[in-house]
Amino acid sequence: MTRRGDRSSPVEGIPYALWVCSTGHEPQLTAIVITWVTQLSFTPPLIGISLESDSEFLGQVRSTGSFTLAMLPREGGKDIAKRIMKAGASPVPAERAQLYRADAPWQGVPRGALGAIRCSVHSMTPAGDHTLIAGLVVGEERWVDGLPLHLSDTGWRYTKPGADAPPSRSQD
Repeated sequence: MTRRGDRSSPVEGIPYALWVCSTGHEPQLTAIVITWVTQLSFTPPLIGISLESDSEFLGQVRSTGSFTLAMLPREGGKDIAKRIMKAGASPVPAERAQLYRADAPWQGVPRGALGAIRCSVHSMTPAGDHTLIAGLVVGEERWVDGLPLHLSDTGWRYTKPGADAPPSRSQD
């Protein structure tokens, strides 16, 4: 029998792409790297994301009522994710100019992203230690073809802080 947290468990084996999720507007723009993203509905077009219920970022999404998801590419996406994580929640303006596209229709889209989806918050539902957010798609752009970066491509893991496994936010 496998135990929860074991990499060989079916739950740990669910595949996830890496996304940059941003909310807010300059100078209060915040961006994080997330993995729990899924399509919920065709009509209306709904995207689901799951965020830790005690995170500051969830509070910011609740406050702004919107978020943007940027799809990271398999080639070079790990480096983009590292730069976003290293910059933290509030990179200084000079770092922002290097990290984010100036020509994107929404703020918080990193340079090198395959595309982006803009959502307004449709609903929020507590789900264990996370909150499920259903976002109504209000815009989407695809700039380049390419395969998305998956968590399994990075060697990282997303785990609950304090769990047996090392945190996914390692910089290797």
